[in-house]
Amino acid sequence: MSILLFILMAVMCSANTLREPNKIRTAGRIFGGEPAKLGSAPYQVSLQTLSFEHICGGCIISDLYILTAAHCIKSYVNNHRESKLQVVTGTNRYEQPGGVYKVSKLIPHYNYNNPELHNDIALIRLDSKIAFDKVTQAISLPKVPLKDGDEVVLTGWGNTDLVSDIPDDLQKITLKFVPHKECLQKMDNDPGLGLGHICTYTKRGEGACYGDSGSPLIKDGAVYGVVNWGFPCATGKPDAQANVFFYNSWIRNQTNSS
Repeated sequence: MSILLFILMAVMCSANTLREPNKIRTAGRIFGGEPAKLGSAPYQVSLQTLSFEHICGGCIISDLYILTAAHCIKSYVNNHRESKLQVVTGTNRYEQPGGVYKVSKLIPHYNYNNPELHNDIALIRLDSKIAFDKVTQAISLPKVPLKDGDEVVLTGWGNTDLVSDIPDDLQKITLKFVPHKECLQKMDNDPGLGLGHICTYTKRGEGACYGDSGSPLIKDGAVYGVVNWGFPCATGKPDAQANVFFYNSWIRNQTNSS
């Protein structure tokens, strides 16, 4: 089977990183989901350019910090363009912001992409505190790891099929956690998959597709995953997400030191 993946291909995409011709990674969009109700994901944010072009998703973990994927921000870090980004909160429609916050600092994991596709997690520090309300809230970090049989809810903006534009409304889908050993088998021992990832899968036709990475996977009021990469689109393979529990110490060290 021909495999085609991209590490980042958001609408108005800012960067594409290609691997081998037959092993290109794609950061995920929700495929086979449904519109989320307003306020059902108050932690969800949209990372945007200053002209309100959506780049990636993310989630609020405190009044100053956003959790997202490292590949979403890496080009802005390399070119010192933090001031060209903003974070939109409190909305199910990224073009209709409830709140808009400027970016103070971008913090990709120090070992991002070493080895390739690993440690794809990042923090965004805002230049002012988020004003919380009914549709804008922080999400907790996990206290225990996921176990076989667990389900997580993914939210994000993205194509509902391969030919449509991104939907106006935030999308959501429930996915099943796939244990690491089983995921490695299903992914043919892909070297891009490590202990810093969790895998999710339900069935063919549901999962990640082109577009906004960085969006959160939630269970019991905690964020367990951040969308990283997968095989588009919902072709019967698991999707790989950053394992937030694995990176708990790094996240806490970064936020506490700041």
